[in-house]
Amino acid sequence: MNEKTAIQVFGDIKALFHDNKLDDALEMAELALQLFPDEAEGHYLCAEIYRQKGINNDQILGYLSRAYELDSHRIEYIGRLAERCFMEGKLDLAISYYQEILSREPVVWGYIGLGNALEMKGEFNVAALYFQRAVDLNPNRSDALLARLEKIRLKQLNTLIVIDEYKKLISDHLDEGQLFDITKLIALLYAGICETTEAAYFYQKVAELYESLLADYGVENPQIIHPGITQSTREGQYGCIRSVNEEGIRGWFFDMAAEPDAPVALDIFLDNKKLGTVVTDTVDTYVSAIYGVPVRCEFSLKWSDVCLDGQFDFHDKTIKHLLTCQVSGTDQYLLVMADPVTLELLEEWSKYGFIDMSGHISDRYESTAVTDTAEGEEDESVVEPVAGLIADYVVTKIIELDDSLKYQYEKIKDGFDISYYLTKYPEVRKEQVDPIAHYLTVGAAKGFDPNLEFESKYYLDNNHDVKDSGVNPFYHYIVSGRYEGRVYKPFAAAERKTLGTLQTLESRAKHWLSRDRNPLVGKSILSLLLDKFLTDSTSIVLSVSHDNAMSGVGGIQLAIQQELELFNAEGYLYIHLYPKQPLPILDLSETSRTFYYGMSLNGTWVGFVSSDCLVEVFSDYSANYSGDKEWLMLVHSLLGCNVDSLLALHSAFKFNQAYLWLHDYFMICPQYTLLRNDITYCNAPKIDKAGCEICVYHDDRVKHLAQFEILFGTIPFSLIAPSAVAAQIFVDKTTLPYKNVVVSPHRYLEKTLLPVPKAKKHPEIRVAYLGQLVGHKGWFEFEKLAETFGTSGKYKFYVFGVTNPEVKHITHLSVHVSNTDPDAMITALKDNAIDVVVLGSKWPETFCFTAHEALVSGAALVAHKDSGNVVALIQQYECGQIYDNIQQLVAMFSGGAVDQLLEASKAYTYTLKPGVMSACVLENVN
Repeated sequence: MNEKTAIQVFGDIKALFHDNKLDDALEMAELALQLFPDEAEGHYLCAEIYRQKGINNDQILGYLSRAYELDSHRIEYIGRLAERCFMEGKLDLAISYYQEILSREPVVWGYIGLGNALEMKGEFNVAALYFQRAVDLNPNRSDALLARLEKIRLKQLNTLIVIDEYKKLISDHLDEGQLFDITKLIALLYAGICETTEAAYFYQKVAELYESLLADYGVENPQIIHPGITQSTREGQYGCIRSVNEEGIRGWFFDMAAEPDAPVALDIFLDNKKLGTVVTDTVDTYVSAIYGVPVRCEFSLKWSDVCLDGQFDFHDKTIKHLLTCQVSGTDQYLLVMADPVTLELLEEWSKYGFIDMSGHISDRYESTAVTDTAEGEEDESVVEPVAGLIADYVVTKIIELDDSLKYQYEKIKDGFDISYYLTKYPEVRKEQVDPIAHYLTVGAAKGFDPNLEFESKYYLDNNHDVKDSGVNPFYHYIVSGRYEGRVYKPFAAAERKTLGTLQTLESRAKHWLSRDRNPLVGKSILSLLLDKFLTDSTSIVLSVSHDNAMSGVGGIQLAIQQELELFNAEGYLYIHLYPKQPLPILDLSETSRTFYYGMSLNGTWVGFVSSDCLVEVFSDYSANYSGDKEWLMLVHSLLGCNVDSLLALHSAFKFNQAYLWLHDYFMICPQYTLLRNDITYCNAPKIDKAGCEICVYHDDRVKHLAQFEILFGTIPFSLIAPSAVAAQIFVDKTTLPYKNVVVSPHRYLEKTLLPVPKAKKHPEIRVAYLGQLVGHKGWFEFEKLAETFGTSGKYKFYVFGVTNPEVKHITHLSVHVSNTDPDAMITALKDNAIDVVVLGSKWPETFCFTAHEALVSGAALVAHKDSGNVVALIQQYECGQIYDNIQQLVAMFSGGAVDQLLEASKAYTYTLKPGVMSACVLENVN
């Protein structure tokens, strides 16, 4: 290899890669990088090989980043880097790389990638602009892209409906404050769907009202800048303060006459006290989408960088403090589109160090390390973390390695997953030793594993020559075994993958936290909306769930949409609330923090509103409540909800009745599928039992149950279960108080014997998986079936749902079930003549729409023994088979069990009958 040039070497590697000789290509590429470490092509090839093999995802990003550093002009390098960042959830990085690509060349895939990343961030309407540009460049683009664009346009249409509702509220009797709030809200909603001309008109109206506020603070003849920029705008200055939250202040400013990257300085004040000076130095996706090129016009000011002198008047919480942003050295002021600054917000921000709530402004917080070491002495007991260790882990105990082990250390370190090792073996973390050194000297002998894929004991048990030689198993595999095709893990590796990524729900929730730009509905607007809607309603239902059920996909969402129709038909106003911030747990924040909900009225989304605002408005209505209206509370899901907020709403609303649906087991455990460590059904042991204590969710469960005891002890819930299985588990596994419980299935099945058995339409047996591609629904087992039997010719495998798994031997068909098309899944299964549906849920399903849909379509069921109501259906209607584990499932398909099942299923057909939803079942609950 030394005699060849870099071009020749990497040409040979490319040939191996294209011939699908990936192991040979990888070995040669890694050796080539030792000779040519500064060749960008080598790093790029390593990334491509790893990507094709589907392993070492962390290394892929490292190789791509290095290739980009060495040669930042190659579009394909930046493209792969953007794609990898997107796949790993690093959306801001992905957006910046896609914007760099588009600044050089307007390629279709660049617009699509940027649109995908923006859509994942929730910036649907900006994403629509980029999808449209992709379609404009290539009108023959796939139907999938056009369908996604249509979905985003539907969101835009729904927003226009909301805007029309707000416009109807504008009248002469509004005071200046109400008019300001509504006008600002309409402007923000128009801007959110990129209707920039309409937004500019309303921004101008807001600016006129804003001038009077500035005059109260002594600002004379200000020039108000607002965000009314359009795609046809070619001159002027635009910008605003977009958000003020716990992180700090964010906004943007753009002078059309200046260069897109020209920095601009701005001064930010609070009640004429300067918070700081900021510079526009970050690309703003909204402005860039409108202007057509990346524009560095965004600025931010973190609270940690703020230092104030002086005092504020804190005597009245209702006082609004004026936040202003002025272009340095000019009389230009940006519109502040964030919420008014009140004492409550100042109290929130004070936690970040810039305000002392005694009324004095504190000095800037300086971080200092507190140690017991005498001044001038160095604490030698603390050793710097070994390269590659996770950030919060420090080695304090050194394990001496001889030269041989040091060599092995270097060979295995790249494939060693330190985070996994420390999580799975907490005793190593407790000892505070180098985990790689621990594995080489102690861990391997104990059967410890270096990452979630490689099993040390399995490798030694199945490779006796390695075991007899005493060589470290992972080292042997790295330097020799992988090239010899040696097996390093048993058949079922999916569970290992799950265990390797386990986190407590509280830790996981930190990654859910998001920042959005959606406007808030204030008290004045909420009161006007309720007045309008209540004129046509005699009673009120307050429904609570975990997400926006009017646009979401799933069983709970569909149930709420149907429930809405039934209550509306009875003359009820249907108010639906969901947490603005989605979470996989209860919101456990302190009671002093304001909680926010998304809200819809009779199915029309109207915006986000604070819990305090809801309580205040509902209290006003309760004070005037004459007794002729029935007020009901219906809880469908508590994920992301705050118990204190719910109690306050219940107290303010003065409900006649409160009902709670048992759609899942969240009230028993925050791991609402009751899977211990996300692997096996735990049967919900008591929290002080070992069966619970060994689960990663034990501490989460303790905190949640304490909150539920308060909630159920205060609100006398009547419970509605969609199946007898769900009702029985709740009754058996919880001590929470409740009034009563009734079983009310969402659907019923009617079984009919056919006069002539159904004829088979195709030679192969068609097998389907329905819905989300998640482990607790049995996705890993289905994937294994396709891998095992996909080339047999006897079976053909399908996935019906939103997500394409992009797996060999599996055909994906997109299906979206909604209230407007409730039979979409049944139709798709019939059209494709599916014979068998595998429902591998490892937890007791409370109902399972997909099982009912499968039977009505003519398919037979194969279900896991712990799948709850699915097993109950199979036993009741004799319509399927049940398996205990993956080995039994594979045996069913390799033997004749599936053939026998299909033969029996030909004789019957099923019809789906509507169930009894909340509006009808309430009389049976009381």
